[in-house]
Amino acid sequence: MKVYCHGMNTSSPKEFVTLPAGVQNNYAYIYAKRQPHRPYSARYKCSGKPGVINYSEAGLTKFRKVRVDLPRMAIVRNDFTFAKSDPFGRRIAYGSAGDCFSMHYGGACRRGHFKVDLTHTGLRLKNSTEWQAIGFPPGIEMHEYKKSKDGTLVSAKCGGWCGKCRPVGEMLLEQTVCTQDEGEHLSHSFLPSDQPIRERK
Repeated sequence: MKVYCHGMNTSSPKEFVTLPAGVQNNYAYIYAKRQPHRPYSARYKCSGKPGVINYSEAGLTKFRKVRVDLPRMAIVRNDFTFAKSDPFGRRIAYGSAGDCFSMHYGGACRRGHFKVDLTHTGLRLKNSTEWQAIGFPPGIEMHEYKKSKDGTLVSAKCGGWCGKCRPVGEMLLEQTVCTQDEGEHLSHSFLPSDQPIRERK
């Protein structure tokens, strides 16, 4: 596990972990388009020309690094220091997604989606870290929700009228442990902010 220390020359340095899987596998997206409000039946459709009013909470954020609260071993989802967001949208917290596209319950209507990929970071999500769908209509669910057994990968499609998904509580972490057959045990390597980890291209 390597930790990138940012702001060492300040009174409040922060710790980050680089995401080797890249921004294409570490993003949060809330879809902007909405079905027309009128006629009322249009709100239940999953196709056709969207309405003229966009969802004000929409945005796309891609993460190169995530901040980790080391004492609590939790990802700080709303730290965007090493993230890039769509300039025409909002910044979206890590591990969340949503839309306000359709009132239909079907998964084909969900346009928001997210991915979390902690591969090769030396960290994984605890088994207790789960996701939930919230919003309207009541009983809305996530679709294509996937969480790998080793706790390094999570993805889902989410939305409603309006709806989203996010972790239940904090995104708690633990270190992955190598067996003797796999090599040496993982160790911490703290790097000052003037010695950044090289990013994979």
